[in-house]
Amino acid sequence: MRSLWGHRHYIMLAVAMLCFLAAWLLSLGIAALVWLLLGVAAVAIFLSVVDDIRIRRGRLRAGLDALGVQVAWLPNINPGSSMLNALEDRAGVPSPSISGLFIQTCELTHRYIMGFKKELDFRGVHPDKLEIVGMGHSRDREALEAAYEGKAEVACSAERLTEHFNILESPKGTFVWFEPRHDVENGGTFSPQDGGYLVRVFPDKVAEVHRRFDEAKLPDCPNEELEPEIANDTAEVPQTGGLEADAPREIECEDRVFVLNEPAPCKVFTEDGVWVVLCEPLCIRAYADSREEAMAEFCEAFAVAWDEYASANESSLAPDALPVRTYIREIVQEVRPK
Repeated sequence: MRSLWGHRHYIMLAVAMLCFLAAWLLSLGIAALVWLLLGVAAVAIFLSVVDDIRIRRGRLRAGLDALGVQVAWLPNINPGSSMLNALEDRAGVPSPSISGLFIQTCELTHRYIMGFKKELDFRGVHPDKLEIVGMGHSRDREALEAAYEGKAEVACSAERLTEHFNILESPKGTFVWFEPRHDVENGGTFSPQDGGYLVRVFPDKVAEVHRRFDEAKLPDCPNEELEPEIANDTAEVPQTGGLEADAPREIECEDRVFVLNEPAPCKVFTEDGVWVVLCEPLCIRAYADSREEAMAEFCEAFAVAWDEYASANESSLAPDALPVRTYIREIVQEVRPK
């Protein structure tokens, strides 16, 4: 004990050094934490500035600031559903109260627009006025009008629409849903980039907004050849015009398989360098850059037709949709999970 007491000065010095070392390490940790927080804040500010630039650039590109007040900008969107969600969540407009819906789409045969009626029905959206504009032919227009049971006016555009200027009318005012970019192809579809803008339109700009929507319309849809030229590769394209030879009686979708009583009367051909699958009895025309992608598009469109017609009551369908319902119910023998 006395020995330790005699070395008390050394012990105190050691304790002091340990305390200094601990304080130094603690200060380093605090400094590192401060620098980390500053770095995170700097990144957040940088991303915020980038987003602000993107938002402003998109608004200026569309001239939205002159048309109304921005209600929302969503960076990552899904076609159709994000538009309705933004209207409900950001503008407080329930979907069933929509009285007018004016939609632009890349192509009239796009599976999103073919299946969008199901989304509208699910949300209780039954507008007094529904218009759809996109690239296509007269046959594509007829198919889409049939998919919407004659409740939509469909018009063709001269080219693929890479900017979508949509209009929504409601008791709370007129809104524009603008998607500035649809120009990157992904698996045969054109997904939206640069988000979507919801703008509440100034009352004195409503007519101008509708004029702008109508600018994309052609006076009438171009006609196509009734008997399109079959591709030269006769070994790959069946002469009968039916489905692929390795599965003539089955149509595989993402979640199910349709077993058919007989091969669907499809024509597979090329048109302007694009593969096309045409099924006239079902008013389906699917196309893509490759045969495989075109067949995949056809399968998805077939599933949409089954959901829209086969499962519906006859009383809920327009008269011109009844033959489609009858045909697809006759040709499908079984639907099983994939």
